[in-house]
Amino acid sequence: MGAKTVVLMEGVSQYIPNESSSGLVGEGSVLGITYANEVCFYDDPEKVKQDIGIKHADMVKMLRLVEKVGEPWIAGWSPTSFQDFLKDFSFAVTDDVSVSDRK
Repeated sequence: MGAKTVVLMEGVSQYIPNESSSGLVGEGSVLGITYANEVCFYDDPEKVKQDIGIKHADMVKMLRLVEKVGEPWIAGWSPTSFQDFLKDFSFAVTDDVSVSDRK
């Protein structure tokens, strides 16, 4: 996309490979995006609870459910990896709020 654009990817990025998120917006554009924290995929109950505030068992149930209905989550980001990814395209994170931040 060459023109300045506003792109909203809410509830999309966890269903596509991370690299597929590149090239969606041109210089001067705005990208609004939600993403699954990569911790969702960890097999570390303490880390899952600490970082995203959800019991590991509940996260596993949810991931199995979305896979069962044919919509598996396949990708996630950490705040740092997402910020680094955007830098490669000359974008910067202006606000990154997690579910646990909203409490």
